[in-house]
Amino acid sequence: MKRESKHLSQRKHARNRLLERYGIEATTAFLKSLISYIKNGRQSYADGTTVSLLERQSLRVAKYQIVHDGNEYLVVYDRKRQELVTFLPKGD
Repeated sequence: MKRESKHLSQRKHARNRLLERYGIEATTAFLKSLISYIKNGRQSYADGTTVSLLERQSLRVAKYQIVHDGNEYLVVYDRKRQELVTFLPKGD
C-alpha cells in the first residue's frame, strides 16, 4: 500500500480540524481561496477579507489570522508545500 504524500496529509488534517473546530465542511475551492489570500501577501482584499501574519514558526511555517465572510480563522501555513497545515482553535 502506497503512503499518502505529506501534501495530501496536511490537506486532510486541515479539513478535519476546520470541521472539528469551526463546524465548517471544507471544499477544495474554499481551501484554495484561503491559500491564495496568504500567497498574494496583501493584508486586505476588495471582498473584505483580511490576512495578518501572527508568527513565523520556522522558515517554511507561519501562523496567520484570516477574516473571511465574517468568520475569523487561525491557520498554520506551510510555504514550501503551499498548503494549509491546520486550523487552530479560536483564541490560540
